[in-house]
This record gives sequence, structure tokens and C-alpha cells, in this order.
Amino acid sequence: MDKIYTASKIWHNKRWVALRGQGFNIVSRWINFDCGTKENPSGAKDLNTVEKINLWKMCIEDVQKCDLLIAYAEEGETHRGVLVEIGAALASNKPVYLIGTCASFKENDGTSAVFTHHPLFTSMAHLSFLSTDDEIFSACIKDFNRNKIHYEQNFLY
Repeated sequence: MDKIYTASKIWHNKRWVALRGQGFNIVSRWINFDCGTKENPSGAKDLNTVEKINLWKMCIEDVQKCDLLIAYAEEGETHRGVLVEIGAALASNKPVYLIGTCASFKENDGTSAVFTHHPLFTSMAHLSFLSTDDEIFSACIKDFNRNKIHYEQNFLY
């Protein structure tokens, strides 16, 4: 079963825990932490410096062990950690699928968002017609499996 790393704002963790419960092989351990809510992100566990270092080590380990990374973004969000996770995935020759979008993934005055043109980066914005997380994840996994031979032949996958 394909190992999936999920990258998003921390308050989306409950979505990924629910999908793991539905049988998706989500290997992201960060989703097991108390992550607060969008309305109250301060409800997240307050990590000290050592815990933050260990969390990032764990996240990068999980990215390196996954088969694909699925990133999630909503309009109005600004991403930093997700971009680091995407960079780790691309550096490890792991395909990245983006569900949704926000300014962090669009060309604007400050950036050309050139990383979104990487051959292993796929925007799944066209999936907006799908209504549930499991339908969207299934579509990403289907695309990944359809292209797996291409990834293996053209990248050090």
C-alpha cells in the first residue's frame, strides 16, 4: 500500500487522522500531536526548542520514507512548513500532489512559485468537483500509480 505523507496547516490534522482511519496509509506522525483549530491555533501543544527540532527531524524522516506527498492548502492560508516538506520530498524524488491552493503556490509580486513547475509536482486543483477527502486522496493515489513507471524510469525514485 502506498505510503502517503500529508502536509498542511497543523489544524487540518484531524482530516488526515480520519483518512488514516478509513484505511489510507498515512505515515505522517505530526498529525498525532494536539494541533489546535483554525479558529484557535494557539490550542496546539506549545513545543520547546528541543521538541521543535525533534518534530522536524521526524517530519523529514517521514517524508523520506513515503511514496508520495499530498499537500493541502486553502485560500487565505500562508505556508512555510509545508514548503519545507515539499522541498524535502522533491529532493528525495518523491512526487508531490497539491490539493487546493493559496498565495504560497501562486505567482505574485514576491515569487514566481517556480517549484510548482518541478516535474514531480502536480496540482490537483481540477478535483474541486470531488466532495470528500477520500475521493480526492483516491484520485491522487490513482494518478500516482498511473505514473509510477514514469517516476521510476525518470527519477531516482
